[in-house]
Amino acid sequence: MVKNTSNTTIGISILAAFGLLLFVLYKLQPPKYDWKETYNKDIKEQPYATGMLYELLQDYFPEQAFTSVKKSIVDEVVVDGEKATNYLFIGNQFYLNPEESDHLLNYVKEGNRIFISAKDFPESFIQELYQTDCSAFSANSEDKSLTAGELENLFKEHVINSDSLDVVFKELDEWEENPPTEFTDENDIQEETEDDFTEESFNEDFPYGQGAFLSFWEGVESYSDSAAMFNFSHPDFKRSSSYTYQHQIKDKTSYRNWSYFSKDILCEEGIDYSTLGYLVPQRLNFIRIPHGDGFVFLHSEPFLFSNFHIKEASGIEYTSKVFSHLPEGDIYWDAKSHKYAKLLAENGPSKSSLAFILSQKSLRWAWYLLLTMGLLYILFRAKRQQQIIPVLPENKNSSLEFIKTVGRLYFLQNDHRKLAQRKMQLFLAYVREHYLIPTHQVDQAMKERLAIKSEVPLSVIEEIFLRFQRLDRASEISTSHLVNFHQVIERFYATSK
Repeated sequence: MVKNTSNTTIGISILAAFGLLLFVLYKLQPPKYDWKETYNKDIKEQPYATGMLYELLQDYFPEQAFTSVKKSIVDEVVVDGEKATNYLFIGNQFYLNPEESDHLLNYVKEGNRIFISAKDFPESFIQELYQTDCSAFSANSEDKSLTAGELENLFKEHVINSDSLDVVFKELDEWEENPPTEFTDENDIQEETEDDFTEESFNEDFPYGQGAFLSFWEGVESYSDSAAMFNFSHPDFKRSSSYTYQHQIKDKTSYRNWSYFSKDILCEEGIDYSTLGYLVPQRLNFIRIPHGDGFVFLHSEPFLFSNFHIKEASGIEYTSKVFSHLPEGDIYWDAKSHKYAKLLAENGPSKSSLAFILSQKSLRWAWYLLLTMGLLYILFRAKRQQQIIPVLPENKNSSLEFIKTVGRLYFLQNDHRKLAQRKMQLFLAYVREHYLIPTHQVDQAMKERLAIKSEVPLSVIEEIFLRFQRLDRASEISTSHLVNFHQVIERFYATSK
């Protein structure tokens, strides 16, 4: 009883110590970063979110309103033909339903601006921007960059260059004094996996909206590399050394797909566009499309506006030049249209209970602790609680001792015949066991075979059988005859192999 109590105390102590160790490790572990390209406006600590840009743009036009569109584009984005405003979207995929698309197109026609930075655009939305054919706007010109006059009228007092970045982002000086967190922690937990949704992967009855645009425009192409260089087309914005962006996961560079607009598609589909920026060497990544009295700005790389790059001086410079194209006015940040994939995941096939537990940090640690406690219980308490089983001595073959005892009894009683028979039985048993030779029939062939296997002269073997025959046939056996028979058998044992 005392021993059982001692084992229980030891087990509980070990479990308590292990639990304390897990708690300390949990509390002391450094912050972990999610390297997925989420473009979440509410997060400034993760590398590929857009929390920093979202915060900066709130003060971009100090005298104008900044609205985050969370529920309905139709209800929250106001179409006002008298006052030009700006609609912004930054995310992997841009999703719209027909009502939202019509509303935004009407919004542009009234003289407003739409800025969309995404890797996938709704095909039906882009179709509304098509012209009759390419010759309608570019038959005699290959250079579709903005002219100096267009640039001056468009940017007005908001045109900036690399020497006056503080005009656009007034908080830049404060950021330089208190730079954002460096995203180089070695314990980062998730690597970037690009969301890749196709039309076939969605359900038409998905609650995001009947008839949502799920077919993406084919005018976006991509190539894979770990880094890419970007620049602007207009001389006033173009930098002698291009803006270099690297795709990094933890402390290593990694390959990703860099998106750009296909010139062939743009021409074939008759889109009247102006080139604002490109992906080196000559891949379009930033264009302006007129529609009604307003403009649609399409940018193919939201990656450039993530926290990871905004925290760098070159990233701030590039971003400020991009948003210099927007006229002063209210800003609508669309925080709704990129949630389609998230809603799909939430309304799709349900996760298993274990998958949900492992997806939550606290539950995951609790699950590991439970498994560890169960393992320790098995190690310390699963042993059988019973008395020690004594070790039994090994069984010994006492047949030889019995025969020797009987032989001595026969010798003391002068029964030499039975003693000779017992010795002969022992001899034949030895032959069967060691040489695997049958002894039920003793003939010349059997003797020769025994001589070969035992390497004992045939004469000795024949003498054994001859002396036994004499002893077995004699009416009386003297002690000297018995001794001679015993000696010849011992000679066999001594010389046999």
